[in-house]
Amino acid sequence: MLNREFSFELPDHTKKILLINARKVTPEPASVIYLCSIQDITERSMLEQQKDDFISIASHEIRTPLTVIKATAQILQMRFKDAEHSEVTKAAIKINEKTDKLLTLIGYLLDASQIAVSELVMRPESFSLTQLVDESVEELALIYPETIMEIKGKIKGDICTDRFRISQVLNNLLNNAIKYSPPHANIVVTLGKNKKGDQVTVAVKDYGIGIPKAEQKNLFKRFWRASTAKQKNIAGIGLGLHISSQIIKRHNGKLWLRSGKNEGSVFTFSIPIKEFIRTAQ
Repeated sequence: MLNREFSFELPDHTKKILLINARKVTPEPASVIYLCSIQDITERSMLEQQKDDFISIASHEIRTPLTVIKATAQILQMRFKDAEHSEVTKAAIKINEKTDKLLTLIGYLLDASQIAVSELVMRPESFSLTQLVDESVEELALIYPETIMEIKGKIKGDICTDRFRISQVLNNLLNNAIKYSPPHANIVVTLGKNKKGDQVTVAVKDYGIGIPKAEQKNLFKRFWRASTAKQKNIAGIGLGLHISSQIIKRHNGKLWLRSGKNEGSVFTFSIPIKEFIRTAQ
């Protein structure tokens, strides 16, 4: 089956975008028939572009005052850190925490808008994936001390790719695992290689609410959230996994899921060794 979008300009300089679907059918062994449908999606594409432009502009505009608020809260926190002004310090800490959450949300919106126009930039560098996993787990262990996180396996040598973006994917998977699991749950991170030995893999396993199999095909779409998350009123906007899947895709890798309702989830991403791995000296 073929699904393609084509854009062209009419003599009056009007731009049109068509979606063409084609499927080959063979009603008889000796015959081949192609069924085609053509849909004008110009208006829909324009609305999508306007939405992406709005998200990008609004996110940029909101980020600046939030940065100022965060800086002001940090100054208050340092200036009134003695016991006499403990209430001011507590308020400043709370402002900092909430501002960080808003800045993270804005980062997701900006990444989503950049992905939509293929402008998400990758900046490769050499680093240890094993060390990055250790750091991410240690940081989250401080935030969620009741969660038991275990690391299995390690990868020798360094990989050469975008450390910040891979860290973003890893933190998203770990945060999701914690968020969708019951208190005092176990989270297992496994590092290794695939069966062929040509890719490094990182798997994050939880024992939480899981995702129904019928819904998994939509999991990496923008703004989509599983029914299990909605039923339990778990906060989120449905961008983390979409962005993570696009980051891994831009590294010529894959991100996939194994899950079922109330069966927990295992999210795994892989990166080709021949393109990114540097052997240990």
